[in-house]
Amino acid sequence: MPGGGITDRNLQRILEGSGATEFHCSARTARDSGMKFRNFSVAMGASLSNSEYSLKVTDVTKVRTLNAIAKNILV
Repeated sequence: MPGGGITDRNLQRILEGSGATEFHCSARTARDSGMKFRNFSVAMGASLSNSEYSLKVTDVTKVRTLNAIAKNILV
């Protein structure tokens, strides 16, 4: 089962190239964590590319888009 890094831009190529009939993805997007106290002078060990003040959550729009792509290919 293909998984990891799957997006709406590469799903069709992955499914057609692999012959897979299923795939795994997180379909994540970042949103603000709602944390009230923020000290931008201190990093808590997080990567500089990832904000400590955001959360990664599954995006229903991305899931629907990927599902539509898969249904179109796997018909």
